[in-house]
This record gives sequence, C-alpha cells and structure tokens, in this order.
Amino acid sequence: MTAAQDAAVSGEGTSAETGRGPAVVRVERPDAAAVRELAGRVIAGAAGRPLDTQLRRVAVLCHELPLALREALVGLRLADDTSGGLVVSGLAVHETDLCPTPATGRREDRLPGQDGYDPELALADATLLLITSFLGDPISHADIEGGRLIRDVCAKRGDETQQLATGSRGELTYHCEDAYHDLRADWVLLLCLRNPERAATSFANIDDIELDSEVRSLLFEEKFSIDLDSSHQPGRLRPPTRQIAVLSGDPAQPFVCLDPEYMTKDLADGAARRALETIEGAVQQGLHDVVLETGDLFVIDNLRSVHGRRSFRARYDEKGRWLRTVHAAADLRRSAGQRTGSHGRAVLAHL
Repeated sequence: MTAAQDAAVSGEGTSAETGRGPAVVRVERPDAAAVRELAGRVIAGAAGRPLDTQLRRVAVLCHELPLALREALVGLRLADDTSGGLVVSGLAVHETDLCPTPATGRREDRLPGQDGYDPELALADATLLLITSFLGDPISHADIEGGRLIRDVCAKRGDETQQLATGSRGELTYHCEDAYHDLRADWVLLLCLRNPERAATSFANIDDIELDSEVRSLLFEEKFSIDLDSSHQPGRLRPPTRQIAVLSGDPAQPFVCLDPEYMTKDLADGAARRALETIEGAVQQGLHDVVLETGDLFVIDNLRSVHGRRSFRARYDEKGRWLRTVHAAADLRRSAGQRTGSHGRAVLAHL
C-alpha cells in the first residue's frame, strides 16, 4: 500500500482501496457532511465578490477540507502513490435535487453563489472548486467555450461520433488533455452528477506501460508531430504543427504527452514512427475502465496519465450522463501575462 493510501486509511472518515487503475478513496458520511458544509460557506460568502476574489477565498477555505482527504490529495500531487489518478467516492451530491442535465452545456461563466445558480449544482461546483484549489489553481483555456472555468460534460445530439466530450456512440480516444499546449493543466478533475448509462472513463498511468529501453529512449526525443485538437476554437488560422517529445522529465517516472488522434503517424524517421506505434498500442492495451457514479470525483494527473471515454448509448434526457470538469495548474505563475477572462484564469490560445 502506498503512503497516500496509508494516510487515507488512517483517517477517521475516509478509507482507501488498492488495485489496478487509479487509487480510490472513499469519503465516509461524517467527512462528506463536512465537505458539503464547507461548500455551503463558499456559496454564502460569494455574493457581490468579483470572480477572481472568490477564487482566492476558495484557495484559503480549501485547507479546511477533512484531513484524510487532504492527505490523499497531497499523495497524488507529490506522486507518492505513482497511481496517476485518484477517485474520491462518496461526496454528498443529491441527484434528486439537481436541475435537469443540460442538452448542450451552459455558456455563462459564473461561480457558485451568484444569482440564478441551481442550489444543488452550486454545492457540487463549490466542492469541485475546493478540491481543485487544494491541488493547485483552477484554470481554463481561452479558446474553449470562451474560457469558461467550470464546464459540463454531457452528450450532445449530432456529436455522437466526434472526438469531443459531447460524443457518445464513438469512443473518445485516450489522450492527455490539451496535449498541444505547453501550459496544459497538471490535473483534470471530473465530478459525476449523473451516469445512469454507466459510461466508462478510460484511464492509463504511463508508469504502468512497459516499453523496452530503445523505444523509451526514442520517445524522449522531439521527433513527434502534434496538432491542436478540435475542442479548441483558435479562430480563422489554425496554429502550426508542433514537434514534441512523447516522454520527458525523469526517465524513471516520466511525464507523457500523447494524443493519438492528433499526432502524425507518417513520420520520416522510421524508428520514431515505430516507437510511436508501440506506445500507442501498449497504452491501448493497458487502459483501465472507471465507471463513475453520482458523488464520485476522478482526479487525473494530466502529466503522467491519459484518459478517454468508452462508447455508450446516450439518453438525451434530463436524467442523462452529466459530469462537471475543472482543470488545475500546479503553478499559476507559469502562465503570468498569458491569461484572460472575467476570472483571470483563462490561458490564451497562443503559445
């Protein structure tokens, strides 16, 4: 058992499981109630505050999350458990009190506590922001939904086979989120509000993928081409193809940058092409399915893991699959001078 999981088990209100795939921490009722109460304080103090001020306040309040939950999150943040992901289950989300699943996703950029927010959704979003803020700082991309900070993940008619979060019938190929960008998020958080279809999120930690030394060595070289994925809307001109390394950092525990749908397979360097094909095939074989239920929060290490979504039959009704997502940056200063938006956290599209 890892250090992070040991810490979680030792807490009075939280227990952990081991096994293949992401680590799992179960939040028991006393801790879940404490998180919900803290989320209520976020909402109560939000009225009349600018968005950036609200986010600062959440960054302070997040340190009052239950101790065992904080210990598990620190283990993920410091990569002590090397799992590359953490499912926090048992958070208090009252599905029957939620508003209907949105048909196309919302576009307004608001934070919980502002006028017109569904009360149960506000508590869920405040919980999401608290946990995000403990890991790092919430961020978004300026060219995705106008830089909206908290976004919906739900099926949209017409997008069934698209490589988008709004797809359903087609599998969303595993990837690192915003792999094209140097300033991509360190963590991606997915909070499940509803999932009656039991759609599975696919996941693999790069540390679990076995590669021979020659392939690994090639993947550390900047020989691989990647394009901007279709969820971004950069304007009339598409950014140029970039040359990247698939693996970087510590060879013993590397970072990964991989998005097969947007990476060029027709490489002039035959050895590099075979190395890319090898890791893509190995990751595909190593994917683990995670079926989230209401109140489950999936925290994905976006530098050490990949994730996607299996195909499913969408309901397209007010009770259909609905996740909320926020991205987190470990160091907000890295993007200084390159952010915009009413909250100041939307990373600009240019590099």
